[in-house]
Amino acid sequence: MPEYWSRIEVAYKARFKSEVNRFPQDTQRTLKRANKTGRWFSVMPSHVGGTILSSTEFRDALMLRYARVPLNLPTSWDGCGESKKFDVNHALDCKKGGLVTARHDKIRDEFRDLLAHVFSPSRIRCEPMINPAPMRANGTKTHVPSASSSSGFLNADRGDLLICGFWEGSTDTIIDIRVTNLESKSYKNLPPKNALERQEKEK
Repeated sequence: MPEYWSRIEVAYKARFKSEVNRFPQDTQRTLKRANKTGRWFSVMPSHVGGTILSSTEFRDALMLRYARVPLNLPTSWDGCGESKKFDVNHALDCKKGGLVTARHDKIRDEFRDLLAHVFSPSRIRCEPMINPAPMRANGTKTHVPSASSSSGFLNADRGDLLICGFWEGSTDTIIDIRVTNLESKSYKNLPPKNALERQEKEK
């Protein structure tokens, strides 16, 4: 039986490759990535778990997964005031109008909600300072201004979530979330895995 399923998988991969190669390069890239990101299809819809999608949300997710343009997409974007034609990439890249921030915050809030099922609310904090302690020299506090902070702290960077006791008791863990559009111009010539690794190193 395992050999049978193995042959089925090999045949499927060969057919998938031959079908995908008929499309333009950009579409191929999206379809190949979608082949590894279909876990959400197997999630049971649940009001309790927050996994209910409306018909519009489900349809739009499918369209994006298969490199199609979602229905009823606006023809222009009023967030940045540009007159250029509005498309999916512009929505995912434009820093004005709040769409990028909304995507980031939605992931953060979902992660926080999941953590709240495991840890008490008092052990979870949003937007913690990554390194709030003053610099020390020979065991004494010093006040050394830095390029990123005028308050004498090592830096003024903030994470997205802090969880006390995530890895071990009485130890704080800071999680910082980044949302990346793998179809943006800066990543077009990079395999998706390499682009994500670059983002991880920057973080």
